[in-house]
Amino acid sequence: MSESHLTSPVAEPFTIRDYRLPATIFQWLTVGLVLFMVSSAVIAKQLNDGPVSDLLFSLHKLTGASTLLVVLL
Repeated sequence: MSESHLTSPVAEPFTIRDYRLPATIFQWLTVGLVLFMVSSAVIAKQLNDGPVSDLLFSLHKLTGASTLLVVLL
């Protein structure tokens, strides 16, 4: 073995890099979709039955499918 390998003074420190723009966009898009999905379900449940409640539950389901698609991408 070479002697320089055994007497290495200091290992190079790791650098912390920012996430790239697409990863950041997907992250915040997922956060927004999850927040909307949870809040629409809670509000629709509080409204009981009616056209607004039905619309919110439909949007809740659509948002869940969209969230799954975004996470898979």
